[in-house]
Amino acid sequence: MHDPLVHAPRCFSRRTPTAMLLLASGDAPQLLRGTALDIWDSFAAPTTVARATEALASAYGVEQVVIARDVEHVVESLVADGLLVRAAP
Repeated sequence: MHDPLVHAPRCFSRRTPTAMLLLASGDAPQLLRGTALDIWDSFAAPTTVARATEALASAYGVEQVVIARDVEHVVESLVADGLLVRAAP
């Protein structure tokens, strides 16, 4: 996934201090907690997975390789559920 991604425009969300419930297109809801919330927040504005991983690694004070697989896994799940979409050019 090299294209910039962003939150889906028709995504229903509800957030508490520790979790977020997301729903798109009547599919099963997805519950995000912990670092998944930070990954979600990284895509509030269009960005690539690589840029999001770089920013999160910097914020956590770890090497990108340490979190890259987790970021990719969460992003793949969000894309599959229609919660993250390719950003308009």
